[in-house]
Amino acid sequence: MSDRMTVKTVQPRWLVPNRNMQCDAKNGEYFLHFETQWENRLLALEVSDIIEALRAFDARPVPQPKGEEKLMIRIAVAENSPEEMARMTDYLERYRQEHELVFQVSCFADGADLMEYYQPVYDVIFLDIEMPNMDGMATARRIRNVDAEVILVFVTHMAQYALKGYEVRAMDFLVKPLEYEAFAFRMDLLLQRVSGQNERELLLSNRNETRKISVDRLIYVEANKHKMCFHTESGVFETNCTMKWVEEQLEGADFFRCDHGLLVNLRYVTWVGQNELLAGGNRLKVSRPKRKQFMQALADYLGGTL
Repeated sequence: MSDRMTVKTVQPRWLVPNRNMQCDAKNGEYFLHFETQWENRLLALEVSDIIEALRAFDARPVPQPKGEEKLMIRIAVAENSPEEMARMTDYLERYRQEHELVFQVSCFADGADLMEYYQPVYDVIFLDIEMPNMDGMATARRIRNVDAEVILVFVTHMAQYALKGYEVRAMDFLVKPLEYEAFAFRMDLLLQRVSGQNERELLLSNRNETRKISVDRLIYVEANKHKMCFHTESGVFETNCTMKWVEEQLEGADFFRCDHGLLVNLRYVTWVGQNELLAGGNRLKVSRPKRKQFMQALADYLGGTL
């Protein structure tokens, strides 16, 4: 992976998920450096041409190196001032270099741009309070409807706006004009929080939304006709996938397939009968052929015998 900070796009009203590129502006032209598993490309295009190129270019995520690697921190910045946007991205790059981190930064000229193709994949989002089409508070409320975990930071000229951040559980605020020392201090705190909540997650999508689900808070997965139902502490999420795919995603986690279409998280099991169990207050079936293996798996998880 490149040791440079990756900027996904700065083109307003256009977000391309999972496309890695470098973006530089010079003399009114935008230079996009595409990184794919086959080759590197450099394009110098007008803005309208960039949009068409992105639509036509079949980019793939850069393969991650195997073995020990640095955690990538995914950051979004929504800011309508080009000067403040440049300052923020410069500070992020300086901080990244000083701490030898890996950042992927997505830049948006307005809250509406951020929300148009929003997916809950970010660790930190910096939101300008005052933006023309959708301000920072309105954007934050919409984010919280689909993403409860992302860290929100407001950026504003007026500190009094920061008090409203409690409504959307914003972690912090920065006052413009940004000073690097204050920014770096806040980043230290933010990344402590990111490291603390860096738990294993599934990224699931259906026709209506994309959602991150914590593996630790996933109680059980149930096959229901052609859909898979992910039962969590906060509700149920349905999507189209196979049980085989789910098992592959949960490999190494403490889940056991106690019936043909049922995968249960052992940490939630509180009682086991002859052909059923309780997990997170839900009564679930344990098939007879699976019961002995299930009891052994539960004993291994609990560190004893049953």
